Amino acid sequence: MKLLQGRGGSPLLLKDGEAMKRYRFGRLLWLAFAIMLFLSISITLTYGAGVASLTVGGGYGNTGATISTAGALSMDGAFTCKGNLSLYNSSTLRWGYTAASGIWTWMPSTTTASAGTWTLTALTSGNGLKIVCDDDILNGGKYINLYGGSAADTSVWSVGEQGAMSAGASTLASLACTADGTFGGGYGSTGATIATTGNIQTNGTLTVDGTSTLTGNTAVTGTLGVTGASTLSGAATIPVLATKTITCAAGTTVLDSTYYGKVTLVSGAAAETVTLPENGATAGTQMLFIIIGADATAPVFACATADTLITPNDAAADSVTFASGQRIGACLQFVSTGTYWVVVNVGSTTMSITT
Repeated sequence: MKLLQGRGGSPLLLKDGEAMKRYRFGRLLWLAFAIMLFLSISITLTYGAGVASLTVGGGYGNTGATISTAGALSMDGAFTCKGNLSLYNSSTLRWGYTAASGIWTWMPSTTTASAGTWTLTALTSGNGLKIVCDDDILNGGKYINLYGGSAADTSVWSVGEQGAMSAGASTLASLACTADGTFGGGYGSTGATIATTGNIQTNGTLTVDGTSTLTGNTAVTGTLGVTGASTLSGAATIPVLATKTITCAAGTTVLDSTYYGKVTLVSGAAAETVTLPENGATAGTQMLFIIIGADATAPVFACATADTLITPNDAAADSVTFASGQRIGACLQFVSTGTYWVVVNVGSTTMSITT
């Protein structure tokens, strides 16, 4: 038998065994109820004058946390929030910077989880997402990176020191550049450059499907190829044509594509057989020949395949030449039809035809 003190100080007599177990269970039940009641009550801690802050652990700066009377929360450890984090009015969200880091990372906990979403609402006109950091963070080529895409840590937009930006594929409604725009390696390194003065320079090919209007001068240092019709409404300045030479020396000169589009000056004091290039040159291909020698300069222009030279009133000639007294200043033009060569006597001397 045991004598215990009951409610009001009166003695309570219990037997050992089962009765003692019931007594202990009842005490534990009351203790659990008291704890649950305590946890369900909102607790407000009010600090009076002279109380500066609430310190948890060692406090902020010493592996702890501090809550000031002004409502500022400072902590050395990680902050985990599974619910909504709300910032009101003109609140600014900042993160610290140290020599080793200063990185704010936001990403799902697993590769299959939904991506984090940051929704900005009730923004005033002209305001959006503003990230403010000390300029020391971006010194030495460092960037603020926005990540996305299917690959982890794949930067799709980066902002560096002095506003330098790099990005992946971007769709922009409009783009205003206050400095030169560089594409690829820029002009001079297999790229393109658009200057703020309006100059466009490119190392590649410029393809225009629509109409191009050029109000200024157009300079072409290479070959200008026109596939369709070309209409000139103003004065046209014909550039100096490239030239080649043939010296008649009682031999044979076989022409090739290097004579296309050029003026060939023929001189010498002997007969010379000048064989045209093979038939089949691109339609419109031209060659011009001018005899600048003496009357002894006697070239004979023959087609590579017999009976295929088109001459005035003869569609199957072999060659053309100029007789004595008709040679000096004689001028011939050969034009390809795409199949055969056509000869045109563009001078004022008489041309002789051999069939």
